[in-house]
Amino acid sequence: MKRAFTFGSSLIMLLACLTFAACDPGGSSGSASGPGTQPTTPTPPQAPVYFGFNAKGFLNTAEQTGYAQTMLSAYTADELDGMVIRVMGGSSSQSYYPSDWSDADIQNWVGLQTATGVRFAFVVNGNDTPAGQRAFYDRWIGFGATFTFIEMMNEYYLNKYFTGDTTKPGVTFAVTADDYVGQILPDFLAEFDDIDTRFFIILAPDKTGTASQTRNEYWNDTVIAGLGNFSNLKIGVTLHLYHNDVTTAYNYAQIDSIRARIPAGTPIAITESGIIDDTLTDDAVITQHSYDHMVAIWARLQPGDYLFDQVLYHNYGDYQPAVVHPSFGGITPKGTKALEFFEDYALTQ
Repeated sequence: MKRAFTFGSSLIMLLACLTFAACDPGGSSGSASGPGTQPTTPTPPQAPVYFGFNAKGFLNTAEQTGYAQTMLSAYTADELDGMVIRVMGGSSSQSYYPSDWSDADIQNWVGLQTATGVRFAFVVNGNDTPAGQRAFYDRWIGFGATFTFIEMMNEYYLNKYFTGDTTKPGVTFAVTADDYVGQILPDFLAEFDDIDTRFFIILAPDKTGTASQTRNEYWNDTVIAGLGNFSNLKIGVTLHLYHNDVTTAYNYAQIDSIRARIPAGTPIAITESGIIDDTLTDDAVITQHSYDHMVAIWARLQPGDYLFDQVLYHNYGDYQPAVVHPSFGGITPKGTKALEFFEDYALTQ
């Protein structure tokens, strides 16, 4: 994935300079980082750490994939071979069913993959049946899609799943850690276990100081203890790392702590990451914090791991944190900074 600094990348960097009034190829000049982001320049690994975007995949697929294709046109297919789009998204992956996806929606995404060479990640909807999700996967394959891994649901450690609060989007029944390991994973993995791919299993982030911490710790203890049940498959684990208060230190060391507890060589996919701090109002400051947050995560990752930025596209009034957005007719200032990170780190491996 190593890349020379071409005209296309120079143009992206120029846009970043114009947007933020300061520019440095390493992303450090003009930094607005506070004590919560602690950027660290990592040593480039000897094999890829994959970078990509978490997408709201079902939302306006023609516009979303069109903007994404234009954005990625500055890169070659070889350069984009290490980029992955989590095409079903996170929360939306548990809310939309195969019947909600038209053939045109899938074809729009497959067209993006064909044109650019990006990889896709498939997120299983646990509210559907195992057979229904396998048929949905096969439907994508039938249209020409390829997937680099399959992710086993999204954020089942949240309180809304624990309590079975069906007033919340994506919740149709209660889920405990024991349910996930003992019934849900075996049932769904049995439908997919003939596929030679990696399956990523949910772990919960550190929430020290909140009411969620005890529940998250039990979730991780239970899931990690159960990983051996699936030793016949290629397994990875996921974490979602959102920083909600940039004035405080963020626990990036939790990545190391998780790695020490899982079987050697098990990859970690940060399938969602970002800055969600409502006290920040300056777009340039938010965007720089986002860059610094990714740098600090990247410093903890190892070959075969993944880092996904939130979020590829939405069409809401405020463009943050979208990488492409209708009000810009494509790439946003956040998107320019995300591509700066991609060039500074992912393309220098």
